[in-house]
Formats: sequence, C-alpha cells, structure tokens
Amino acid sequence: MLKSKKVIAMTLAGALVLGAGAVVGETTQSEAAMVKKKGYTLSKKPGTYKKAVKVKIKAKKGYKVYYSTNGKFKLSKVVKSKKKKTIKIKKTKTLYIYCVKNKKKVTKKLLKKKSTKKKAKKYKYVIKKTSSTSTSSNTSSSSSANTSSSTNTSTSTNTNTSNATSTKTTDTSKEAKVPDVVADSVSVKSSNTVSIDTTTTGKISEADTNYTYKRSKKNKITILAPGTYVIDGNGSSIQSLVEVDFGEEYTDANGNTTSYELLGGEKDGVNIVLKNVTFTDDSTDFDLQNASDMTSDKGIINVKSSDYLTGVKVTVNGDVNLFDTGVTGVDKDDTTDVTYPAAILSKKTPLEIDGDGKLSVTSTNGNGIKSTDSLYINGNSGLTVNVGNETTPVGHNGITAKAAFLSEQADINVHSTEDSIKTTYDATDAVSTGELETSLKIDGGDLSLIAEDGDGISGSYT
Repeated sequence: MLKSKKVIAMTLAGALVLGAGAVVGETTQSEAAMVKKKGYTLSKKPGTYKKAVKVKIKAKKGYKVYYSTNGKFKLSKVVKSKKKKTIKIKKTKTLYIYCVKNKKKVTKKLLKKKSTKKKAKKYKYVIKKTSSTSTSSNTSSSSSANTSSSTNTSTSTNTNTSNATSTKTTDTSKEAKVPDVVADSVSVKSSNTVSIDTTTTGKISEADTNYTYKRSKKNKITILAPGTYVIDGNGSSIQSLVEVDFGEEYTDANGNTTSYELLGGEKDGVNIVLKNVTFTDDSTDFDLQNASDMTSDKGIINVKSSDYLTGVKVTVNGDVNLFDTGVTGVDKDDTTDVTYPAAILSKKTPLEIDGDGKLSVTSTNGNGIKSTDSLYINGNSGLTVNVGNETTPVGHNGITAKAAFLSEQADINVHSTEDSIKTTYDATDAVSTGELETSLKIDGGDLSLIAEDGDGISGSYT
C-alpha cells in the first residue's frame, strides 16, 4: 500500500505491482520465532527468507483475527477464537492483522474505515530467492585486472593475481512474461454519424432522431444504436448524463415499437466524440448525510451491458472535463454494501479512450474511470488523462479494469483516495471464465500517481 507516495514522470513497459510496509532486518528460516500478542500469535516473525514461508495465525480465546495481504479486510477472512489459519507467502508481501474481542461487532463498513487500517498491525515477509552461480578459473603468472561480460547481461569485475573471472548466470525461465495484447481497440462498423445538439435542452424522442438517440426532460442523453456521436461544446458547460443503452426494442412517445433488428441488429460499437466540452452532474445539491437515494448517481458517461454492443470508444478532442460530484459510493447504513460507480463507467463492455486532447475527470465520491471488462487508453495521438487533482482526489479508485488494462504512450496523472491504477479480476472470475490470468500493461507515457490509502499500480494475477 502506498501512503501518500508519488510516482513521477516514469516511462514503463510491462506490469508493475507496488506494495508497502516497512523493511525489516534479515532473518534466516532457522532463526524464525513466533510473534506473540495479547489476542493472537504468528508462527513466524517477519523478516527476509530464502524461500516461501507458511505463517500460521492463531486466535486466542476471547478474540477474533481479521487478516489480509493487500491491506483490505473482508468479513470472510477471519480466524475465530481458538482457531488457526495458515497463510503461504510465496513472494514478498505484508501481512495485515486486525485483532478484536469476540463481543465487538464488526461490519463491512468498519473494516473499510481508514482508522481500522491504522490500528492494524503490519508484518512484512520478504522472499529473497538466490540465483544460481557458476565459477571458472585459469592459472596465470601475471597480475591483471579483468572485466568479463556474459551473454545474459550479467558482468563481473575482478582484480586478482590469478587472472580468475566469475560469471553470474540468471534463470530466465522464472522471468515475468509480458502479454503481447491485453486489451483490444474498439471498432465501429456503422456509418451513422450523429451530431448531438448542445445549444438546446429538453426532451427529444427516439423517433425524432431515427432511433439513434433520445434526450429526457432532465437532459439525459441515451444512445440507442451503433455509430459515431459527436458532442461539440465549443467550450461550454453542460449539465447532463450520457448513457449507452442498446435494447432489443424501443418504444417512442406515441407507443410505437421499433425492433433493434430493423436497425440492422448486428453487433457493433459506439464512438462518443467529445470536443471542448465540460459535463457536470445534477446531484450537486444533495446532502450526503440525508439524501434518500444514496446510490442514485450514475456518473457522467454510463455504458450499460448489452448483447448487441461490442465496445465503446470515447474520443477526446481539445479540453474535455467531467465533474461528477454526486452521491456515488455513500451507503445508507452498516447493512448496505457500498457501491462505487464512476465518472466513466462501462459495464461488461470493452472501453477505449483515445484522441489528441486532454481528459480531466473529477469524481468526488466514486471511481474516476472504470470498466468491468477491458480498458485500453490509447495515447498514440497525444492523449493526456487526468483523474483527480491536488485539491480533489477521486473518492475511491482512479482507473480500474477487470479483464485487462493496457495503456500505450498516454500521459496519465492520478490522485486517488484508494488505488490509482488497478485490475480487479478475481478467483470467482477465473472460475466463471475458465481463464486463470488477467494482465496489466503500461507501455510508454509519463505517469504521476498519488494513492493516498492504496496502491499506485495493482495488478491481479499478473
């Protein structure tokens, strides 16, 4: 976990995972001893080990122990009184322990609080595997200084009277394998190009636009069919939500139904072109403590899951600003799960963001940009993406994808309350899809990441 840590102007190629915790002194496995606390014990002390270790957590009578290796506690990960749990640590990790008395009521909300994380004890286990070495020597009567370079880029320099050289070899079979492609570019086959009028507001029916989009009385724009939709604000500010919602059929104001099949019916994508426009939500007057519908906010761009939709591309030209200041992510009470939509949210649909402009996202209570499928940020035309800023970090994660995340040559600046860039594919997804790995790849571009209470970059599985 990065605590107010900053990653500035980095050019990255490959997958990065940032951990946290204080570094402790080396301890050989034969010297490992137990950690004994009032409510629990650990079978091994934190330290540096030469291979994977098994740490047994035992909760003492009258106590229960919540544990985590990523700093995020869950109700399911608990060792009950007088019970044991063994954690196998294969690579460097920090073990977080939150111990309380049995009588204390623990909720999801309590486990998510910053104060809980501060109270948790942290134990860092460093797995420092040694690499194999080989040595060859030749006898010589002369004294010399030699430098030998091996084909595996490892070099050794010696100043000896025996002209001996030492060459370090590397086991390349254990090197990380970076996937060739982790997220696909979104294509749009439809020739439809629609300019959405931003100078007027109010209701527009599906029939008025030949069933390509509609607009509600509250200025919500709903895209109904494949094609390219251009929203040119000419520098103006619009209070609106843009939603992509492909249904099997649409009913106009007169009750007439048009089937999606009549519009072509073939699976296709949508390209939303944003030009010099600022979007704001309509939730800024909500009282966060007393609002009756605490999860009503849908962000600014909301893509609904559809069997007909292959992907959505958001093309950024000029300065584009999305201000989502609604009630996203605020729960009603302890029994309600906290949900975190985003300023840009794509549900089960690949999302691509490209263009030559600057996209700035503010999401006071939720995520910045989120896809529950793949997310591709294409910066090859000069795209800059800003999520949160110095005065207003996003209220949860900055940029999130599930299936895969790929960034190419994009300049990305994130200031987040939780993780800055992450993938969220988990064990449940692996079972349902049959795929055991997801991928996260950042190829080129400048990064500035601030994660106040999370990871800078967090990749699940790889």
